[in-house]
Amino acid sequence: MNIIEIVAIVVGSVVAFAIIAILRHRERKRRHELVQSHFGPEYDATADAQGNAVAADKELARRLTRVERFELHPLTAEERTRFRHEWDEVQRRFLDDPAVATREAHALVQRLMTTRGYPEVDVAQRVDDLSVHHPNLVPHFREATDVVRRARSGDVSTEALRQATVNHRAMFDDLMDAPSSGERALTSPRSRSAASG
Repeated sequence: MNIIEIVAIVVGSVVAFAIIAILRHRERKRRHELVQSHFGPEYDATADAQGNAVAADKELARRLTRVERFELHPLTAEERTRFRHEWDEVQRRFLDDPAVATREAHALVQRLMTTRGYPEVDVAQRVDDLSVHHPNLVPHFREATDVVRRARSGDVSTEALRQATVNHRAMFDDLMDAPSSGERALTSPRSRSAASG
């Protein structure tokens, strides 16, 4: 092998590695943009909590992958009627005892999630799971969850309880109206980019 062939091989290898690096960078950027656009304000909150965008991308991709495994399903007509009746009861109770009604609103959303097919896990994980299909509501739902926690010690105003109940209602309505896990055709960033590429 002469020097020209060796130089050609080295140059070719460098060019090939550069092309691979550029393509990987573009793919990471594309996945980042998909995750960021899907999660909206939840993306920013996760980036703040995780400390940087790379960690946020990994966390949100983990959530997508986790929720893809769930067997979410729409409610039956009977379930819808029962849940609507239970919500009406929560609203009536709010006038007499806002703290109890707010806790019941939270518990009702938890039962609705379970009925729809979300696994029964701790509240923080449930909020993360909800962020996949309901990213715009999750920041408010997270606040409502915090109010319920603080209300146990009596450390919240009636206005905070009212707002928490409003936020629970928004999540309740969204979960009631969601037909199935495929409603938004969500997939992980990796499978999305493979499907679109």
